[in-house]
Amino acid sequence: MDVKHIILLCTLCSDLRERLIPNVLVGVLLVYGLVFRWIDEGIKGVLIGIAIVLIVVGIMIPFYLKRMIGAGDIKLLGTVSGIILPEQILQFWFYSFAIALLIALVMNLGYGAKKSEGVPLALPICLAFFYVTGGK
Repeated sequence: MDVKHIILLCTLCSDLRERLIPNVLVGVLLVYGLVFRWIDEGIKGVLIGIAIVLIVVGIMIPFYLKRMIGAGDIKLLGTVSGIILPEQILQFWFYSFAIALLIALVMNLGYGAKKSEGVPLALPICLAFFYVTGGK
């Protein structure tokens, strides 16, 4: 288990307990991931990582504006998308949203969750990350 795993687990705990993903955790995760992109791929890898984060955030902003997803969830989704391999992104997104859908169904069918509760998206993001990357 390395630093990115610990940070992801901290974001998960925070989101489950407080329904908040701290900016400092997402920022540290982004810097950590970009440093490793720099080591592995040089400046090109860093620029690709930053571009991916910005594209993901740009795609998700309309959902935030309609209050369908929280800002912390968008930042975490963008950051994780930017630090994994580009060929893993679509698989990561698929599993993130599929797991979120299953959680939403269980929450609504299982105990009648209030609409305002929503799904703590750090859980599906973390699970999808660990699955897609093989825990690496």
